Amino acid sequence: GVSNVYVIENGKARQQRVTLGIRLGNLRELTGGLKGDEILAAGNLALLATGVPVKIAQASGIDKQKRMADPAPGGERAGSGRGGRP
Repeated sequence: GVSNVYVIENGKARQQRVTLGIRLGNLRELTGGLKGDEILAAGNLALLATGVPVKIAQASGIDKQKRMADPAPGGERAGSGRGGRP
């Protein structure tokens, strides 16, 4: 299947189409569309659109190496595109 994620570049969200692979519980394999070193938005996806400013927050929990992006305070939704939740 095909879905969308939000990649964070230069402090802004950018919608990116990805190819989906197998599903294992609530996890989904992404088989195409990303290089592998991107920062992806993990929360507040309904507030994101391409061009919306975001701030990077350090994740809590087991894997502190992963970073999450949330819309920056005062960031307005810049379009109607919404990311899919694989």
